Amino acid sequence: MILNINEKLCVAIGGLFHDIGKVLRRSRLKSKGKSHSIQSEKYVKDYFSNIDFLKDEELELIEYIARYHHVSDENISKALKENSMMEEVLKYIKYVKKADGESAGERKIEGKNKRSIEDNPFTNMLSLMWQAFNDRKYNSNFNYFRPNIFSRLNMPKKYIEKEEISSYVNIMKNELGRDLDNLRQYNERFKEHEDEFVACLQYLMKEYTSYITSCGKEIVRDISMYNHSVTTAALALCRCIDEKDKQRINEYILLHGRIYDIQKYIYGDINKRIEKPLRRVLTRSNIISILNTIIPYEIIQELKLYTTNILFCGGGTFSLLLPKKYEDEAEKIIERIKKKVAEIFENKIYIEYVLKTINVRDKKKEYSYKTHKKYMKEFYEYKKDFQKANNELNQKKYNRSIYLIDFNKNCKEEYYKCSNCGINTKRRDKCSICQIEENWMDKDIYDVKIAYEKMRVENIEAYEKLEATKKGQTVILFDEKNIEKYKDKYPIGGIYPVGKYSIPKSNELCKKCSIKDICDEKSDGKILSLTCIEKLSKNERLVATAKIDLDDMAFLMYYIYPVSKKDKKSKNVEKYPFAISRLANLADLINVFFTQHLVSVVKNKYTEDIFILYSGGDDILLTGNWERVYDFVLEINKTFNRYIGQKSEKRNITLTSSIVLHKATRPFNMVLKEVNRNMSLAKETKNLVIINEVIQEQESRFRGICINYKNLKKAKKIISKYTEWIEEEKISRGLLYDLVTIMNMRKKGGIEALKGASILNYILEKNEVDIDISNEIKALIKEKEIDLSIFILKTAIRKSKKEEL
Repeated sequence: MILNINEKLCVAIGGLFHDIGKVLRRSRLKSKGKSHSIQSEKYVKDYFSNIDFLKDEELELIEYIARYHHVSDENISKALKENSMMEEVLKYIKYVKKADGESAGERKIEGKNKRSIEDNPFTNMLSLMWQAFNDRKYNSNFNYFRPNIFSRLNMPKKYIEKEEISSYVNIMKNELGRDLDNLRQYNERFKEHEDEFVACLQYLMKEYTSYITSCGKEIVRDISMYNHSVTTAALALCRCIDEKDKQRINEYILLHGRIYDIQKYIYGDINKRIEKPLRRVLTRSNIISILNTIIPYEIIQELKLYTTNILFCGGGTFSLLLPKKYEDEAEKIIERIKKKVAEIFENKIYIEYVLKTINVRDKKKEYSYKTHKKYMKEFYEYKKDFQKANNELNQKKYNRSIYLIDFNKNCKEEYYKCSNCGINTKRRDKCSICQIEENWMDKDIYDVKIAYEKMRVENIEAYEKLEATKKGQTVILFDEKNIEKYKDKYPIGGIYPVGKYSIPKSNELCKKCSIKDICDEKSDGKILSLTCIEKLSKNERLVATAKIDLDDMAFLMYYIYPVSKKDKKSKNVEKYPFAISRLANLADLINVFFTQHLVSVVKNKYTEDIFILYSGGDDILLTGNWERVYDFVLEINKTFNRYIGQKSEKRNITLTSSIVLHKATRPFNMVLKEVNRNMSLAKETKNLVIINEVIQEQESRFRGICINYKNLKKAKKIISKYTEWIEEEKISRGLLYDLVTIMNMRKKGGIEALKGASILNYILEKNEVDIDISNEIKALIKEKEIDLSIFILKTAIRKSKKEEL
């Protein structure tokens, strides 16, 4: 006999909720002796029994998957011997059992089994990785996440009380149950759209279980319940599809893709001629964020898969785990999407991808207890396949597929020049992407709600084509603040917070501005322009544009794990392998830092000073008041230290920053070119801040300084001191100009340096400088790092300049 069920749906839900009983155990609401498997079975029965479109056989199968995913095949057969469909049921349970191990890799390979401890917190894997960066070994200097709603900021702490963990988990458990109950009102919708139901379930799991540990016995609890559950569901679904078609079930397909030339598109052709330049930059950034979300959703909908098969999307990249059976079909879909993107965006951006077979190799390794008792442990290996996929995709950056570019070989078609950006186009007025930007210009991405069923690349041409307009349509949101606003009208299938912030105009700000009488956007709520920021400066009127980038991202993702530690007493080696669930967790943690933590810092302290133009993945681009940008870069470095749990200035996981000072009128694409060029220079050393002097027209040489974060912090203190002396009229700005000249003489060396030393004494005496101040100035002039001294003096000159507002 064959079960009359929707097998894909059962396997996906079974994979998502197979460990949900751990929430009950970790909330301390558990019955003595009941395993998490038994608790999972009960949870499924309680919350899914009223889902009308689930058949009794389907609900029973999901319960069996939850109950028996840690039980041997032999014992399952005994337990289900009265069930006439036992062989069929066992098959589906085995899909999840196998996927459970493959997802975690296994979690830990060690020689001694331990009893599960429910109260230990979720380990921040970044605090482990900086220790294991060089030799793949770690100590126990971790920090931890408390259980929390995923979209809320969660800064890890060195210590978390056990009572705090159980209390938070209990709250999460209750809220998850309430929201699962809330989904029942959409039963009719989900009956016809099962993929939307799975998307909604996955969203709830992400919200409530991302900071609850999946591990129970390990010292390092670096796999979240959410990442483990969703990757288990993805792997089990692939096995279910491939085995039915008699494909090789130990092989999966990784579709790893990236959108290239994002920053070139966002900031290119932003000059004096283009309409509303800063608003257009923000609009382009929003369009890219939405496109990045749409692409993987369109692929899984075309393949009739679920969102569980999306490993990650954000920061211009996307990764999907697919059945072997769908390899050819997936290639056709992504090629069609590539062509459509090239057409819509007039080849300003392009997509490249790799389809790589992930071969999960089952291995057995022998370990021993302290008592020398031997046993065999199964684990899985697929790290090299992920490394190869990433390396191949990186190479595509330099080997772009050009067959999609329309060369107009016959030269029969007539081309026009876009009146806005200036590129050649077949349209008479504006090119297609400039017209799309016009359609999106007044849309606030934080209020956007996209219908799941409309997630198609071609619909990005206008918001109206993507917008959810009917009650009950599953929606994708970009701001968690809209959850309460929409959840009683629309089921929520996912939230992708965007890392952007713009400074709104206000009457108070405009009163301070020197060009308010000629401004074309005076009303409240309009976006402040770079010219506004420049004119609001209390000292030299400059703007700074900066990029902050995480160093060695690929190394962190694909090369640090496995990590290990040897116990000195027992001499057992505790080893944590590379795993798909760890990979997904790391991508989430880094993306959350750049899209949410950094935005939070701006909103709390820099609301009138800094724009975040784009953030996601592993970098952020911002612009604003030059002096406040310096402060922000230092604060972000400090915040990142807290986030990864490392205080040392010689830390292994580092940030590199590139800052360019410029006038507001300088074409933004030229500024970005300097930012990226300087970032490449700084990346040769890493963990630095590179600061460019004010860019002059037609200038190509670098004029600035490479400085570490410690010295930048030190420099700011000295700069403040010099500024105070000028305000108190103890020294003059003219003296600082003279000191810069002396430092440049010293830089040349030889006779010039000697002349400079003589001139210094003369200048100090001539200006009748206080003896204590004179000694500090001499110490600065004698500083070994000449460029640092010049930077301090020039910055003090800028800061002490008084502009009339």
